Amino acid sequence: MALTNQLAQRLDEAATFLERSGSSSANSWADNLRRLLNEMADGARVNHALAELQTYFGGMGSLNDYVFCELNENLPADWNFEQANKEFQTILEECYKELQILRSNSFAKVWWLGLEWWRRE
Repeated sequence: MALTNQLAQRLDEAATFLERSGSSSANSWADNLRRLLNEMADGARVNHALAELQTYFGGMGSLNDYVFCELNENLPADWNFEQANKEFQTILEECYKELQILRSNSFAKVWWLGLEWWRRE
């Protein structure tokens, strides 16, 4: 199973956005994403890395639960609460979509691509 450039780019975007925060919790998530990217690029551990990445979406404490706010002291510089969370969730939605396309059977891939076509602006 080859890692798609789209998934790699989206994961890199997510890690970079998290690193802008400078908080230890954001950096920890960014480190995890970069580790998975390295495992996927290596080729030998692609399936393991993709399975671990799948766990980052859903369930309490998952990456898609991450919230940027002043109280958490993790807002990236020059971003407000609304902007940061909207941008991060958009990046994560793209990561999730690319992950599902990569791991899905042919029917599901067509469904995901159809959903993308339907949602386009």
